[in-house]
Amino acid sequence: ESAAVEGDTTLAATEFAVVLGSDASGTTQTLAFDIDDNRGGFTQLAGHVRGDLFGVIAIEGGFAVERGNSRLVRLANDGETLADTVQADLLTVGLYGANAFVGNNRGTETPDDDVGLAFSGVNLALAVFDEVEGSRQWTSMQGTLAAAEILGLQGLDVAVQNSTIVFNAAAADGSVVDYAASDGELPPTELSVVVGANADGEIETVEFGLDGNEGAISRVSGELTLQVENFVTISGGYAIETAESIDVLVDEDYVDVSVLTFALDDVSVFAGVDRGEGDRIGLSFDEVDVALALFAENDGDRAWSALQADGQAAFEGIDALEMVLQSSEIRSNQAAADGSVIDFGGMFAAQNAFSVVVGSDIFGRDNVVPFKLDGALGQQLSVAGEVELGVAEFLRVSGSFIFSQAEIRAILAGGEEVDTDLLSFGLSDVTLFAGVGYGSDDAVGISLQNVDLALAILTEQATGGGAARKWFAINATAESAGFQAPIPALDFALTNVGVELNQTAADGSVVDFTQTEVGFDFSDGSSLELTASGEALKLFG
Repeated sequence: ESAAVEGDTTLAATEFAVVLGSDASGTTQTLAFDIDDNRGGFTQLAGHVRGDLFGVIAIEGGFAVERGNSRLVRLANDGETLADTVQADLLTVGLYGANAFVGNNRGTETPDDDVGLAFSGVNLALAVFDEVEGSRQWTSMQGTLAAAEILGLQGLDVAVQNSTIVFNAAAADGSVVDYAASDGELPPTELSVVVGANADGEIETVEFGLDGNEGAISRVSGELTLQVENFVTISGGYAIETAESIDVLVDEDYVDVSVLTFALDDVSVFAGVDRGEGDRIGLSFDEVDVALALFAENDGDRAWSALQADGQAAFEGIDALEMVLQSSEIRSNQAAADGSVIDFGGMFAAQNAFSVVVGSDIFGRDNVVPFKLDGALGQQLSVAGEVELGVAEFLRVSGSFIFSQAEIRAILAGGEEVDTDLLSFGLSDVTLFAGVGYGSDDAVGISLQNVDLALAILTEQATGGGAARKWFAINATAESAGFQAPIPALDFALTNVGVELNQTAADGSVVDFTQTEVGFDFSDGSSLELTASGEALKLFG
């Protein structure tokens, strides 16, 4: 019994020591008991652990295991808090400052061949309740994660903040422990687990707050920033689920894989060049649902990843370009080391679609994202959708687009060579208007149908501390066009029509595309290259 104070009287703690034996020099060794606790009877074991929890999370770090006296436990079942409590024995495990891994652990000593998400700075509490007068058992887990990184896949970088692990497993009858009792009338199960001590020697605890009315849950969630191939950046909340064995279609054969899925609900996405401090050019998405899946071959060493996202987007970065985008989408299908990709389109056609749940609608129905990426296209990373584009109050373009990113060395008129980030928009079979008064009865200009158009935006990489120079250019072709004007007597028939624009940077420099190769390949097999050597804005035919 620990020391205590009652009024002015101090009660001395029990002093007790056990002789352990003698060391090599003959000195007697003793161990003094210094347990300072008023919880009643308990047994505790502490040390270092390395293991696996429920086949979902691999853990390594400091731990404490404790078994105490039985206690009353509040349960929930079928979404309702139960009025009666049960008596249960409790075993708790606390982890502090540990490392965790969620995904496919190949089982080797090195993490180099693992595929999944590795967490560090994990504080985690595990509680196991055994019914005293029955055979039911309940397991709960709750904790926080400091940082994370993706292992086993190239081109994916992740930064994780404010992340939590929650797990509430049901007993055989479907009941779970209720730590929240959200109906407000019945007291919940109260549980605080000691997980370790911090660098200052202060005890760290985890307070359980899982709502039993949610039923059995298994979730890793929080805030993350995900970057795909230095092109697509996603920021927002996420949740992770795992599956140990599913079949996916690769090279016309089904392959057994384990899968780790990220569901990102109502997040922000940027596709383009982001230099920080507001200096970026590209497409900005808001309130987007994103599904990301990481696949690891169970009977081999191949790994794949795929991503799908849909939403509304806006263009930012160049004032002279005005874009209104609808029905935009992001698609990524990343190959394994042998160049193979998963054929999600073939699986969808065979009614064996792979899908990810990324939340629910206002009626509580699952929002399911089915993957339809065509394996015949090979590895891909694209942003596509519908766009209405305006340039310098002269050109108006509307139709479908595909958006991509690359790094190229541009040669300016005059011979200067500049390393740049290139953003390319390819628009196939679109409509184009060149003139004034677009959209009004007084519009005067040339109207083109079935147009192929390539738009290139180049941003200087090295600036020496100054503002980055930016250039953009357009080339478009159409077989025929018509003249539009509120003058009936004017009638033109135009063939082999082209549009060429080459815009200077703020310092007056311009890209020479006769020496800088920039082109776009369209899905119908046609291609289009930029050819202007100096500043240009013209329509010809």
